[in-house]
Amino acid sequence: MLDSKDLKKLEKLLDSRIRLQIDPLKKELKSQTDLLEQRFGSLNSSLSDLESELKSEVSRLELGFTTKLLNARQDIKLEMKPLARQLAKISKDVDTIVSFFDTEIMSVNQRITRIEKHLNLKPQNH
Repeated sequence: MLDSKDLKKLEKLLDSRIRLQIDPLKKELKSQTDLLEQRFGSLNSSLSDLESELKSEVSRLELGFTTKLLNARQDIKLEMKPLARQLAKISKDVDTIVSFFDTEIMSVNQRITRIEKHLNLKPQNH
């Protein structure tokens, strides 16, 4: 039978053999992990660069769009001024025409009423 000393020796022997097999695996795992970390670090850096470029491009496009929109608004305002003036003039002309014909119709109605009275005719709706 094995005594405790023998068991200890056997344990040490197994430990050393296991370590001999595990140590290279640990080293390989460590190197693979380091390599993956480098690659992911590089990818993260590239993604960060792309993100900042995208933000810059979006800002540039927004600025360009805003500028074009403001310019278009100013152009529309400039084009609307003459139209507003013409509309005001047309409105004034229409008011003048309506006023003129209103006065003329009232005058003609008065004349017709006098003529009807003079000729003793029945008054018509005017």
